[in-house]
Amino acid sequence: MREYNVVDSIWFNEIGIVRVRPEVGEDKFYMGPCEIPSVSEEQDRQNIAAWGTPVHPEVLKDFFARSI
Repeated sequence: MREYNVVDSIWFNEIGIVRVRPEVGEDKFYMGPCEIPSVSEEQDRQNIAAWGTPVHPEVLKDFFARSI
């Protein structure tokens, strides 16, 4: 499997959001579940980078702005 350059992550129990920095272009964000039981956080980060759902920060920002 390809190694992704995951530069940051945040976890909400078994759900993570990872920031991937490609060689060219802007950072990309992906969200997905960790494996249960988790083998390692780094493996979970790589799996989310490979198979996770794209997350667009501006959409989340708008969502949270409506909630407050």
